[in-house]
Parts: sequence; structure tokens; C-alpha cells
Amino acid sequence: MAKIKGILSQTTGKVEGLGVIYESGGQTILRKNSKAVDRKSNDQKIQRVIMNTVFAQYRAFKPLANHSFEGISIGRKSQQEFTKKNAQALRMRATQVQNAGQSLYDLYNFNPVGIDTFSPAAIILSMGQLHEIQPGLTPGASAKGVLATGKSAPTYADIANVCGARRGDQLTFVTVEKHAAGSYKVHYCRVILDPHDAQGNQLTMADTAFIADGAINMPSRRNQGSFASLSMVGTDLQFNIAGYPVAAVGIIASRRYNEDWLRSNCKLILSEDVLGSDKNSLMGCVESYGQASAIDVESEFYLNNAGTGNNVADAGNGGGSSTPSHDPDAVTVNSGVAFTANGSTLTQNVNGGSTSVNGPVSKMTFSGHNLDQAAIKAGTTNDVSAATAAVAAAGGESAEWTPAEAVANGSTIYCFKGGALWFTASVVAPAGPGDGNGSDE
Repeated sequence: MAKIKGILSQTTGKVEGLGVIYESGGQTILRKNSKAVDRKSNDQKIQRVIMNTVFAQYRAFKPLANHSFEGISIGRKSQQEFTKKNAQALRMRATQVQNAGQSLYDLYNFNPVGIDTFSPAAIILSMGQLHEIQPGLTPGASAKGVLATGKSAPTYADIANVCGARRGDQLTFVTVEKHAAGSYKVHYCRVILDPHDAQGNQLTMADTAFIADGAINMPSRRNQGSFASLSMVGTDLQFNIAGYPVAAVGIIASRRYNEDWLRSNCKLILSEDVLGSDKNSLMGCVESYGQASAIDVESEFYLNNAGTGNNVADAGNGGGSSTPSHDPDAVTVNSGVAFTANGSTLTQNVNGGSTSVNGPVSKMTFSGHNLDQAAIKAGTTNDVSAATAAVAAAGGESAEWTPAEAVANGSTIYCFKGGALWFTASVVAPAGPGDGNGSDE
């Protein structure tokens, strides 16, 4: 193709609706700036909704999330751990739903982008080696938190046994309560399993009732907060903290060990009855964020073979070593994947989630970092133990996978990272005339 010469040959800017870019490599690109185009694919919008949900949850649970991950220091590192673990869990769940042929309209409890509201999600609130406590919720729109004790009048020792705890351990009861339609607030109470009498004398746990007159009996002076409602119904300990319907509940066990704290795993349990219409679906949030992206291919003019998409480095849709800012864990492994199908290479910017590619697929090329952590499998199951190819290259900066036979339409390519399902690519028939080129812009 012809090069731009003359007065425009060293120009960068706009000329009558054309953007002129001159690069040091000698490539010159004209881009028609006739209209604004949303270049986010649905997969990118799903990722944006997931990260927005995680950030909204962190803001709400910050007083707890900042120190609830065992072995992680308080503050920024705990925030990073909270973000990483929950983003991974939500991406994994979305992938599993899609792989099962279910709709993302049926995957609930996400926070819409650009709307300053909070409703609880089934987030991971703490992680550690202590026994995981399994609370529940009563049915109905006035739900309360529940801890099954097995006793109609449990003692401190009974509660400790149910929770896998011992004397001196701390139980943090967490609720998200619905104060009004669309208005949710986080509440928590900390109870130390160390009963004392009014004079400060330590009492025997096996002989001391856990509750009396709707409150914690013989509380430790180190307890924090109080319950609006605390009672035994049969052998169930039922509670709320602020007196409102409980939309989500969790209990964290903590134990001081030398200079550190041990924690239990805690993932919030949700009440669909209380959430009602506030349980936003993932795809509903994607649609509220914007319509599916439309690529105006006629607006692009490439000169000197710039941006032809023949390799990951120069593809125009997010390939190469570009670094997404939202997930510091993902970018250490990969930032671009190129699929060679039907004689052409299609580049995807995939960091978790799902995509599709024209088939059959004869080659898959990676560009990024630490690629020796990745493994690939093509077929019908996502069992990592059956992965047929490991991606390992010198320095882990780039790698290539060529299947023994072309991966046929209707198959799925599974990519694993560190033993966990990272993303999937559905192999589909090539698009017909006017149906696009199969790339995931």
C-alpha cells in the first residue's frame, strides 16, 4: 500500500475526520473518526461487572475484609487478597454456568456498573485453617440468621463443639440486613468463648448457658456489639443484629496463635426471599452497562500492513503484552491468545471467562508471562487431570499449542491456570457473509 508523503508524513493528529499516526517503525495509519464506537465485548463487560461487584462488596465489608485472610497482613494486602479470591470465584462460577448450557440471566447477586448501590453477594469474607462454620437462614421475607446447635439450651461448650472452637476463640457473627427496599447495611458482633461472672471470675464453659434473656450470657469484656434478637427456636440459635430482615449471613472463627491470628473460611449465605427483586443477574448488569459492542470495520484504513492481526503483537483488539489494570494476578500469566483457524489468526484478549472462535482450530498461541502455569485441553469435560498439553516456553513469555488433530466445531478448548479452570473457548462454525469475522472485539 502507498505511504503518506509530503507535509503529512511526519504528522500525528486529525485532518478532516482522519486521525494520522506516524510510528517510528515506518508504519502509518489513517483512522476515520466519524463516530464513537464502544469497543468492549460482552466478555469484557462481564469482567467489568464482576470487578465492580467485588469492589462494591469490599467497600461494604472493609472493616472485616481488611484482616480476615489468614497469613495476609492487615490493609492493602488483605484488600488485594479479597479482590483476587472473589474475582476468581465469580469468574469460575460464570464459566461453569455457561459450560453447563445455562443462562447468565440465572446467575444472580451482582452490582451494576455506574450505579452507586450495594446489595450482598455470596462473597468469600475470610479464609484460614480453622473449622468452617455453616450458618443458615430462616425462610421468608423476615429471615433471621441460624446456627444449628443440636441442643435446646446450649452451653458455651456446646457452641464451641458445633463451631469446632475452643475456649478463648472469637466468633464474629456477620449479617447484611435490609433496612428498606434496596437499602442494605453490614452488621457484626464479636463473641469471645470465655464466660466470666460479674466479678470477673472465669466460669466453666460446660456449666454456663450461652444465652439468657435474649443476649449473650456472662459475656467476656472483650465482646463487641450486641444482638437485636437472639433466641433458641427448638435447637436452632436464631439471630439478627440490627433488627431487620437478614439478607446474608456468615460466621467467622478466629484464634490468637503467638503473634498471629488464625481464621476460618467464611462465604456468605444469601436469602433470596429477602433480596427479592434486588438480586440482579449478571447478564442484566451487562445489559444495563451498554449494548453489545458494534465494530465499524469500514472506519479502519491500514497502510504499510500495520495492524493486520497476523500475530499477537500487532493485533488491534487487545493482544500482545498489554496489561489490564483490574486484575494484577491474571496479567502475570497471559494478556493475549491467538487462535489460528481456517488459515487466519484471530486474537482474543482473555483473562478468565469464556469466548468463541471460528473452527476448526489448528493452533493456539499465547503471549504473556509465567506461561508454564497454564495447561490446555480440548474436548467435552473440564477435568484438569486430563489436560493434553502443558504450555511451557523459555522464560514463559510465549508459547504455542498445536492439537494432534484440528479441534472441530462444537468442541470446547479449556485452559487451566495453576490447576484451576481459567477460561474456555467454544469452537464454532465460521461466520457467513455479513455476520462478522468471529473475533471478540
